[in-house]
Amino acid sequence: MNSGDFKHRIELQAIVKVADGMGGFTNSFLSIATVNAAIWPLSGNEQMEGGRLTAVITHRIRIRFRRGVKASWRVKDLFSGKYYSIVTAPIDLGDNHRFLEFMAKEVV
Repeated sequence: MNSGDFKHRIELQAIVKVADGMGGFTNSFLSIATVNAAIWPLSGNEQMEGGRLTAVITHRIRIRFRRGVKASWRVKDLFSGKYYSIVTAPIDLGDNHRFLEFMAKEVV
């Protein structure tokens, strides 16, 4: 893996509950970290959702090892503005704490 493969600048975002000021809460995303990543598109398909056709694209994302990344987070590509939902638990490749890899889904 070359350093040039990590050409995407992404933001890891976690969902948090924010008080709405009237006793309730709303869900919002909080930026946890900004890191470089390698993103590879894997597959795409179309599905009917709510009476309209949507495209779902699956990606493989690799970042340098970082503790605490969770499958409930999402990824924002800072260049394109796209959002990816993490769909698998992050895997420590080789168990040597060099890279984390996970699958993510983009709905277009």
